[in-house]
Amino acid sequence: MNQTLPPTRDLPPRARARIRAHLELTVTRRRRRTWLAPALSGVAALLLIAFFAWPDPAPRDIDRPPARPSVTTPTPGQRPAPDVPGVSPARKAQIEQSCATMLDVRDAVLYQLVEDAAGEGALLYTRSGMAIDCQLGEPETPYNPTGASTAALDWLPGPMSFDTNYAEAGGDDWLGQPGLQSYSGRVTSDVARVTYTDSGLTQRAALANGTFYLRVVRPADWVVPADPLSGVLRAYDADGTVLATIDLSTYHPFCLRLPDGSLVPKGSAVDPALCGDGVAWR
Repeated sequence: MNQTLPPTRDLPPRARARIRAHLELTVTRRRRRTWLAPALSGVAALLLIAFFAWPDPAPRDIDRPPARPSVTTPTPGQRPAPDVPGVSPARKAQIEQSCATMLDVRDAVLYQLVEDAAGEGALLYTRSGMAIDCQLGEPETPYNPTGASTAALDWLPGPMSFDTNYAEAGGDDWLGQPGLQSYSGRVTSDVARVTYTDSGLTQRAALANGTFYLRVVRPADWVVPADPLSGVLRAYDADGTVLATIDLSTYHPFCLRLPDGSLVPKGSAVDPALCGDGVAWR
């Protein structure tokens, strides 16, 4: 029996870039996307209030149950029902099943499918509350998803939520494949436009089915930075008024209070007085 080990072979350049990008993103995303956060410092608490422009609630005794905000509870069917034009039922089902299987989750629903110079990207949400940014079509990984928890899927911290991001280095030595950064989340029905501004350049996100999906195509020699979250997201209404602003470089966990008085995230060490009223996703 031949016990000689086969000679080592290098991975394709594109695969090396992908592995490096995923390792870097895994570390940063887990640090920034966590919902169960420790108690905020005084500075962070002030940022939290200013960040979403929530009013400062009146002080209350620690033993008094939290007051219930005057927020209408969503009923079944009020969550945006996704309709993705140009996608056949068979392909829609294939994307939903394949992207969910890679993350070992179920019931993923396609909300957007975008194509650009970097390829195709799909934005999905599971009924249990996970946002999935799934890259499609590369030979080695035809379905390449990144997922992040949205906690209570039917509730947002304001007119816009930031749910997940993705970054992949370019392949300068492999057919000049461009690099890619993407940002996605949910919006309420009064949002008519979402933009992303970074280094003086502003781009417009694709807006559909109560979601936004923005893909930034980078040059072929682009590498994923140590901290890939940068730039500013802005949501506007039909009149051009800014409804929400999210600075990605200072994004941090936050806390929602639902109409039944419960807090999201459950078990959070955040002071309940700093929790803002959840806004229904519709």
